[in-house]
Amino acid sequence: LPDRKGSACEALDWLATALPAARNAGGAKGGIAALASGCSLGAAAVVVPESAIRAVTPPKGAQIDQPWAALEVTSAGGKSTDVAAALSALGSVLSGVGVRWRALPAAEACCIMLVREEDLGAAGVAFARSGYAIGPAVRVCPPRPAEDAAAASKNAQYIGAWTLLRREEPVGKTVEEPPTSPEVGPIRLQAPSGVYVEVRIPQNGDSVQASSAGTHSVVDVSGGRKMSVRHRVVDFRPPTGRVLCTQVKFDREVMAELSHPRGRYRDEYIEAWTRIQTGPVAALELVSEQPSEGPPRAGYWLFCGDRFARVMGLPSGQGLVAGTCCTSLAQLETCLGDASAARTELRTRYEAICGRIEAPGRFRLGREAWSGRSGELLYDQASGVGGAVSVGQSEVVHRLPSGVEQRWRIRDWGFDPFRPAAPQAVASAPAAAVQAVDSDDESSSCSSSLSLEVKAPVAVPAGAPVPAAPVPAVVVPAQPVPAAQPAPAAPAAAASRSRSSSSSSKSSGQKAKERKASRSRKDRSRNRRRRKASDSRGRRRRRDDRGRRRRRRRDSSGSEAAAKANGAAAPAPAPAP
Repeated sequence: LPDRKGSACEALDWLATALPAARNAGGAKGGIAALASGCSLGAAAVVVPESAIRAVTPPKGAQIDQPWAALEVTSAGGKSTDVAAALSALGSVLSGVGVRWRALPAAEACCIMLVREEDLGAAGVAFARSGYAIGPAVRVCPPRPAEDAAAASKNAQYIGAWTLLRREEPVGKTVEEPPTSPEVGPIRLQAPSGVYVEVRIPQNGDSVQASSAGTHSVVDVSGGRKMSVRHRVVDFRPPTGRVLCTQVKFDREVMAELSHPRGRYRDEYIEAWTRIQTGPVAALELVSEQPSEGPPRAGYWLFCGDRFARVMGLPSGQGLVAGTCCTSLAQLETCLGDASAARTELRTRYEAICGRIEAPGRFRLGREAWSGRSGELLYDQASGVGGAVSVGQSEVVHRLPSGVEQRWRIRDWGFDPFRPAAPQAVASAPAAAVQAVDSDDESSSCSSSLSLEVKAPVAVPAGAPVPAAPVPAVVVPAQPVPAAQPAPAAPAAAASRSRSSSSSSKSSGQKAKERKASRSRKDRSRNRRRRKASDSRGRRRRRDDRGRRRRRRRDSSGSEAAAKANGAAAPAPAPAP
């Protein structure tokens, strides 16, 4: 409020009117309000929720400084807290990362700290790293990015099934180096739309699970570089508030992810992955579950080649684990003061499985979180194991044996993993017959034995050459062929009438096909005869040329020997007149 006489009273009067109005409208539930005077905040300043400003217009001439975020400090297990010690510890954390803050007295809370809205993410990361828990996570963590229509082209190098080779955190210190077998180590499936599923199930079932699923995007930064950003929609670990931004380098089928070195939101690690499948890929996103217990879950189910992976759980901001920012599950349990509540939620509301696709409509379980099951049949369309799946144009409905109906939205559909492929159509009989005749013609031309193509006699009226209907050729072994006897006129006429009647019963399209097949056979036969005749003539010419050259050499050598024996020199030619 402006520096004038009575400004403090004016602020108190406005505060007494604005707070009840905001509570009646459903806001100002935290009772956050403070009045201060002095040079630091102005002559008179009132700190209230935004709902109070919306409920009652501030006094004339007042300046609104927003947005600020109020952090309420509470102790684990409801224990009493020394306000001065708490402010000193929390203030040193924020000051260490360059975040501006202010403390406010409050009647209904231990203490309240104010930070700028743009610094809220950095404050959450700093508190989590220092061993505190901060929530709700939706106010601290980065929002979920919108779907990108050009994601398929940007994610081209990332598509496939990958298995982890090594993880270093910080860089230079190996913290994870699983076996090379993808059946044991972590596995990640990436779809063209940006959806990914990462299954990290430790060999020891009592260890902390680290599976996650969400979206991946490639963003351009200064200098023409591209960064890989992963947003975890479902995570078995509490969110940290950090942005998973990495620089990626590809070496054939190996991908190295190095955390971005700058910024206050980055993890410091490096991971090496190797690709084990390139596709095709199908990706599903969980839309609903009926009936549902508790808050709705999110999930992704991916198929790549002969592998599949599925992760389901509460989305960021819901429940105990996904609703509180801290560095680990152990830290969350310490801050909550109850070690069983978070683990019970994980075991009842979170799922992570991976396995192999033995055939379309038949899935074999490889690993499953929280259980030692492996090698069991997860889904079989033929026998009904695992429920029933129906595939629509834009969604897949999975009815589980327990009666729960899950609806999955199709994000990518490179192939159908739930239904066997339709049997291919068998070729029609005429086409098969023509193909058989063609193959017989080719095989008979390549054989060195004699073959005979037998056709029935055809009677053609004089002066009207009509092509006869083709008759399938029959190849017989080489045998002495008797002299052809002229057929009697009456049987030939009868055969012609019979053949013409059968031809007239055929459709015009079938006759055209048969004529085309007959012409093709005749053309192939004529071409073979021409090639044979040309080869024969060429061989005769080469044989005659060789004989002439031999005779010339023989005559030349004989004349030279006779001249040497007689000792006679060849006479000089007479001069021209």
